[in-house]
Amino acid sequence: MTEEQLKLSRDLAYHPAFKWELGMLAIYEDPTAWQPLFLSHPADIRYVEGKAYPDITDPSTVGVMLYTLSEDGVKSIVHAPLTKEEFGSIVARELLKELNQKDTNV
Repeated sequence: MTEEQLKLSRDLAYHPAFKWELGMLAIYEDPTAWQPLFLSHPADIRYVEGKAYPDITDPSTVGVMLYTLSEDGVKSIVHAPLTKEEFGSIVARELLKELNQKDTNV
């Protein structure tokens, strides 16, 4: 991931409203200590919370994030000019935007 993608991914992971979901790929803050973990069991989710961030270049992770977006969020992505490299970043930005809106609406 690029530096911009890393920052975006970390911002997303440490947002209080972010939820890890099965099917995501977690990258640990200290990549030398751990291999990325594919979340395939609920215990995996509890294990990575606060220690990792989602790999927004991984198709399965991006797919899960896309699935959690609202209909308006999906529409804004569908109508944006996209490249394969930008897709995960665009989905992550849209999800972060929705999480921030939830925080202000509470």
